This record gives sequence, C-alpha cells and structure tokens, in this order.
Amino acid sequence: MTESLNILIADDHQLFRQGLEKLIKRRPFSNHIYHAQNGREAIDIVNTHKIDLIFMDVRMPIIDGIEATKTIVKAYPEIKVLGLTMLEDKESVVRMFKAGARGYLLKNTDIEEIELAVKDICAGKRYYSKELNDILLEQGISPKQWIRASSLKVELTEREIEIIKLLAQGFKSKEISEMLFISDRTVDNHRMRIYERIKAKNMVDVIFFAIEHGIIESRKSSL
Repeated sequence: MTESLNILIADDHQLFRQGLEKLIKRRPFSNHIYHAQNGREAIDIVNTHKIDLIFMDVRMPIIDGIEATKTIVKAYPEIKVLGLTMLEDKESVVRMFKAGARGYLLKNTDIEEIELAVKDICAGKRYYSKELNDILLEQGISPKQWIRASSLKVELTEREIEIIKLLAQGFKSKEISEMLFISDRTVDNHRMRIYERIKAKNMVDVIFFAIEHGIIESRKSSL
C-alpha cells in the first residue's frame, strides 16, 4: 500500500473510535482520520471532505451503518466501506454487504488483519474476517427463484448455477451428487470450473457471488 488514505471511523462509542485510530496510526496507510458517532454524521462528513475509506459500525443511532453505507456508496461509489460488528451480531453481515460494503471485520480484530483488509479492498478485492464463513452458513441460506445464466456477468450453465446454489447452502460434493444423480467426480469438476469462472478462492466467495446474483437469499426476514 503506497497511498495515504483519508479515513473515517463511524462508531457511536468514543473509546472504540479512539482505540481504532491509535491502531491505524501505527501503519503508514493513514493520512487524515475523521470521526462520526452515527450514520448521519458519517454522511455529512463524506459530503464535505474527501474520504477514501470508512470503518463503519453496523449499529448506530439516528442512521445505522447499513443505511449510511447504502447512501454513501450510491453517491460516492469510489469510497471503500469496511463494516464493523461484534461476533454475536450475525444477522447484519449479509445486509452490510448488500448495502455496498467491500469488507467486514469483527471489532476484536488486530492491526495485522486491519492492514490486510485495507490492502485487499483498496486493490478492488473483498475482505471478510475468518469467522465470516461460519456466520453466513449459520444464517440459513435458502434458494431463491431460478435465474438464467445469461443474466449473470459471467457465463455459467444452468447446471453450474444449480450447483452454486447447493454449495452455498452448505451441501458437500457427495450430497450434491446424490441429489442430482451425478457422480462425485462430476460435481468436483463442476466445482473447479465454478471457482475458476467466478474467481472464487473459497466457499465464502461462492456465497457472496450467489447472494449478489440473486441465486440465494437469507431465510431471516430481517435480511
């Protein structure tokens, strides 16, 4: 990371904001650091200052982090948002990504992971904490109405879309082979092609691809 970033920390707890600022200042990627104690203040700051990166708490008064992220990303798509939450706040994970966040960190993270997350999202990638895979699967991913491969940004067959849907629900290759009446090897071959085509590194990438393209949705009504 070579550039210095103007960073906004949006969180309703002053001690957390101050602690995160101290951590960030230990690394060379920060230029100026702004503070907001709710989503309304965060929106006001990005409207009056050049902000490159936001650490956005999910639960804040007046306007929460999810709604603030939607508003900011729509107006300033170049701003990168990293969602922040506690481990027990599982229901907000998918909603934050749908709002436009490029990454997600738990509040108990360390500076090494913060730096890695900043590096990844500034390079145009996504970042999610190590615990996120389990959090998403615990939410209970359910199938959504079928969509055609032609509606996706990548070329996928209907069989591949079907397998993506099942993988994102947590089914293993053997279970999928039994459900679709195909061999385990055929499922594994499909999986390899899917990972290559959607540029997935792991199952979390597959889940987010499926969510973004309408293949799956959460069972929880709050999502």
